[in-house]
Amino acid sequence: MRVGIVSLWVVGVLGVGCSSSGSGDSAPCVEELEGCGLSSCEGNYVRQCSDDGTQYLFEACFPRTCSGGVCQTAACQIPGERRCVDDRPQAVQVCPTSMAQWAEETCKAGTRCVAGACLPESCKEGDQACGWKTLVTCDSDGTTWTEEDCGTDEFCDATKTQCVPLQPLCVDNPLGAACLNSEVQLLCTPDRAMTEVGCPDHHHCLNGFCQPLVCGVETDVVTDVSDVTEDEWTPDAVDDLETADLDVFEWDLPPLQKPAKAWATFDGGPFFQERIEFNAAKTANYVMKDIDLQVSMGKGMNLLELHIVGVEEKRVGRFTSDEAETVQCMILFNDGTQDPALVQWKYASVDYDITVQVFEDVGGRVIGTFQGTLEEQVEEGGTPTGVKVSVTDGYFDVPRKQ
Repeated sequence: MRVGIVSLWVVGVLGVGCSSSGSGDSAPCVEELEGCGLSSCEGNYVRQCSDDGTQYLFEACFPRTCSGGVCQTAACQIPGERRCVDDRPQAVQVCPTSMAQWAEETCKAGTRCVAGACLPESCKEGDQACGWKTLVTCDSDGTTWTEEDCGTDEFCDATKTQCVPLQPLCVDNPLGAACLNSEVQLLCTPDRAMTEVGCPDHHHCLNGFCQPLVCGVETDVVTDVSDVTEDEWTPDAVDDLETADLDVFEWDLPPLQKPAKAWATFDGGPFFQERIEFNAAKTANYVMKDIDLQVSMGKGMNLLELHIVGVEEKRVGRFTSDEAETVQCMILFNDGTQDPALVQWKYASVDYDITVQVFEDVGGRVIGTFQGTLEEQVEEGGTPTGVKVSVTDGYFDVPRKQ
C-alpha cells in the first residue's frame, strides 16, 4: 500500500549536558528552570513548571486573557478584531492581543472606517481591500464599499485581497502556539494566519513554546523528515535515517523532588460539587516579617491561597476560626471572573478549619488539610451578594521555597 506524505515527523531523544562555567558565550543548558514557584503569563497562556521541574507547561486562556499568572475575564473577546464607530467615521476600535481593553485609532484625512479598516473616501469601481475578516469592493459610484464577510474559518489576506483559510489551530485559538519542529515555533497572530519564529540558541520548541535546554534531561526532539518520498517510506526507513551526532555529558544532578499535590472540592455559587486538582503554583512560603505561612495552588483561571498568620516557623497543628487567637487564617480564591480593579480576590473565607501536619525547613515539605466557607467579595461600598462557596476535602503536599 502506498502512503501519501506531505510532511512527516520522527521523534528522537536528545540528551543534554552542560557546564555552568564558561567565558563569553551563554551556557548550552541551564541547571534548572526559572520561575517554578509561581504561575506566569507567556503570550495568552498560563505557564507553570512540570512536577519534576524539567519543562514548562502551558494552558491556553482564550477566550479569556492571561494576567498575573491566571486566566482573567477579557474586555474584548477576539484579539485583532477591528470595528467602526457609528457616529465617528474616522474612528477605529481595536482589540489588542492583551484583550484588556478596546484601543482606538484614528483614520488619516481622506479615509474613513469601513469594516474595521481605514479606506479612501473615493475609490475606483472594482477596487478591493481587506477589512476585519471582510472583503470589500468599491461600487460603481466610487464612494461606497460593499462588504462580504469571510467564513468563520477564514481571514482576509491583504496581499492576495481575498478570503483564505485559517490554520485550524488559529480558528480554535487566535493566539495559539505550537511547534513546527524542535527549532521553530508557530504562532497565530491577529493580522496573519500563522507565522514561524525560530528558537534562540540553546533553546528547543516544546509544548508550543521555545524553552531553555535543561542539563542532563532527555527530551523528545521532533525532526523534520519531510524529504522522505512515498517509495522510501517503510517502517525500516525511519531507523535508517541519519541523525546529528550529539555529545552527551554526565551531569551530577540532585535527585528529583517528589511531585507536589493539591486539591479541593467546591460547592455553591458557580460550582456544583466540583473537585479541582491543582496543577500549578503548588508551593509554600514562610514570610518572616509577617509571621505568615502562605500555601499557594492554581489551575488555569483558578488560584487559591492559604494564609496562616501568627504561626511560629515549623509549628504544626490545627487552626480553626472558632478558636482563632494568636494564629489567624484566611482562605482566598479566584476563579478568573472578577474584575481585579474592583476586588483582588473573588472569594474570601468567613470560617475555616486548617491543619498543618508537616512544616519543614526551606527545601522540605509543607503538608496539611483545609476546609471552610468562602463569601463573594464586592467593591468597596457595593452591596454584598450573599453568594457563598464551601470548600471541603482540601489537601496540600507542596515544597517549601522560602
